[in-house]
Amino acid sequence: MLQHRLVQQQVAQAKFKSVHETVAWMGAMQGQDYAGVKWSMGLRVPGNTDATIEQALVDKRVVRTWAMRGTLHMMAAEDLRWLLHLLGTRVLASAAGRHRELELDAETFARTDALIARTLSDGESHSRTALISMLNRHGISTQGQRAPHILQHAALRGLSCQTVAPRNTPTYIAIDDSLPQGRASDSDPAAVEQNGRRRTAAGG
Repeated sequence: MLQHRLVQQQVAQAKFKSVHETVAWMGAMQGQDYAGVKWSMGLRVPGNTDATIEQALVDKRVVRTWAMRGTLHMMAAEDLRWLLHLLGTRVLASAAGRHRELELDAETFARTDALIARTLSDGESHSRTALISMLNRHGISTQGQRAPHILQHAALRGLSCQTVAPRNTPTYIAIDDSLPQGRASDSDPAAVEQNGRRRTAAGG
């Protein structure tokens, strides 16, 4: 059982040569710690380096966002939309109590989402620091835990995602302007999509 798990996790027997293929096979990889998830990807892709892993993010083949349990994960860019469709609403619902504590209501989120979308609409990447400064300039408090929840809300609404994080400072891009359309699917087909991909890659 342990050996089977190590093979399925691409640790004991790597099937793929690229970071993108490996992340797509995994579905999503826990990515709260940026350096840690790069190490985890490198472990599963022999011969790759920190530079090649970073390049997959620069090329937007792999992206980082809050897709599960309210924590950051790495995933293949083409999988981002259907994963958000499947999980985004649930993650936001689970955070509703914390949003009330932080005085982040629907009106505030509508405003912050619009500001973030407008800022990212230039097609460029913007750092977390720059986005927070922009929100503050528009009179929106980002004190305490408000900033991460504001940025997370926009991401879970499908407006933004993260790419590289130089000096551990995430950068954000607009999903619609920067990523391929990928596959649209309802929740059940989304699960079938991933399971089918795994069976195909495994030769089953």
